[in-house]
Amino acid sequence: MELFQEKKKKIVGIILGTIVSLVLLGIFLFYYLQKTTSPFETFSSETFSSETFFSTSEVTSTASSEKNIFVDVKGAVKNPGVYEVSFGARAFEVIQKAGGLEENADEKQINQAKILTDQQMLYVPLVGEEIIFKEETEKESSETSLVNINTADLTELMTLPGIGEKKATAIMEHRENQGTFAKIEGLMEVTGIGEVTFTNLKELITIK
Repeated sequence: MELFQEKKKKIVGIILGTIVSLVLLGIFLFYYLQKTTSPFETFSSETFSSETFFSTSEVTSTASSEKNIFVDVKGAVKNPGVYEVSFGARAFEVIQKAGGLEENADEKQINQAKILTDQQMLYVPLVGEEIIFKEETEKESSETSLVNINTADLTELMTLPGIGEKKATAIMEHRENQGTFAKIEGLMEVTGIGEVTFTNLKELITIK
């Protein structure tokens, strides 16, 4: 009888020991899993923050690289004057800055979708007004405001948006080594000038 009681106590002890071991194992696994997942969550958060910062910096850098231009708005607008607009702005945008068109403005004679250039004069005629000097003035203004990439010196080339001393020098060296440009698209053959830069310059340059 005593032998049976001793065996019974041993069995109960083994069972209790097993239960305690399982509980301790469960607690250990719980804390272990928490510690292993935490670094990944932290890394994910840091990665997202870094990517967000990079994206914001890139946008800021791109925006700051664009130069503003000045346009003289005259004629049938509510507030004629010189207005500052961003590079690549259209005629309708500067007209809005000038208070919009007068009721008797002849908007059929102006192209409101035209891209503006620095120092340009935009004249809005009245209905029935004949602008004899219109074509001559626009031609003269266009010719004087465009930069000839075949003859421009270092200073003139650097007036173009996105063209610093390094790219201006590269343009001049390309002319010396390869000859003058046959077309404005040839500017993309210059080291450092890609399609994006050319798109921003094509309305501002000429080869004639």
